Amino acid sequence: MADIVQRKKVGRGEMVSWTVDKSAIQSTISWAGEKPSLLDEELDDMYRSFKHFYAVLVTRDQISRGDIFCPRCKDIITFDRGIRCVSCGTIFKTPANPKLGFIGRIPNWIGVIDTNGRLGQRGVDAHGHPFLKFMHKKLIPMPDAEKQNILRYFLALPEENRTKVFFAPPIYAIYPDNWPRNKPDIYVEREYFDKILFKGTRYSHSSFHAYSEGGNRLLRLCNYVNWHRITMRVAIEQRIVPKIMMDVMIADLASIGKLEKVVRSLGTDVHSLYNWIGRSGRKERFSKEFNKYVRIDA
Repeated sequence: MADIVQRKKVGRGEMVSWTVDKSAIQSTISWAGEKPSLLDEELDDMYRSFKHFYAVLVTRDQISRGDIFCPRCKDIITFDRGIRCVSCGTIFKTPANPKLGFIGRIPNWIGVIDTNGRLGQRGVDAHGHPFLKFMHKKLIPMPDAEKQNILRYFLALPEENRTKVFFAPPIYAIYPDNWPRNKPDIYVEREYFDKILFKGTRYSHSSFHAYSEGGNRLLRLCNYVNWHRITMRVAIEQRIVPKIMMDVMIADLASIGKLEKVVRSLGTDVHSLYNWIGRSGRKERFSKEFNKYVRIDA
């Protein structure tokens, strides 16, 4: 397997690159050391599809606290000539209960901003999903610190005289100690629901298939009921990519005040609505209801 070179913009705006240190992973993560060919398969498969996900070291305690970044600069701790922070270069010893994971983002197009403007900028218009329009208006009067915290969930790509906007939340995908016999744990930050998608709704996180494991800032997404020993890449493609798309559709309905009406019309609840969106035979009925109210005008 060829070397995997990663690149990331760090806090000071500099682009840094490094080669994933497979030997460090093997000496730190038990299943990777016992099955180096399995590690090769996982890394190769993951980086073919998700080039901007980064292999990271986390611990069980960090996951419980919801704080899995470098204590000095809050960037990722990765495998680069051992174990070190990608930004400040701090070198770490192998911790107790180490786990291999990936941190990255999955962009989902939600619309455009006019006149070379920015999301949340006064005097420019947003077009596309109702969720984008709602967030654009919500961001305009926000204090800068709060605005910047929310803007990190979005990607903006300039294109001619408009800017494409993508909803791109941080995703934390963690291997279990007994991989591949058990499924991975995949998390989003609590802000994903509390401040971005569904703030102001009367529902709990579990209604949106996200579950708290204590009082930390990470919520575990519903993954698999029956585990079939697939790769992390497939788990993300099959479960997380579709979920983000479904979350945006439900946020579209919530942002225009039609979520309750659609749920009642279908005779279901918000938790079960995800099955309507993704299941043949029911998604057609959901689409009919959705299209009554949602107009995507970009």
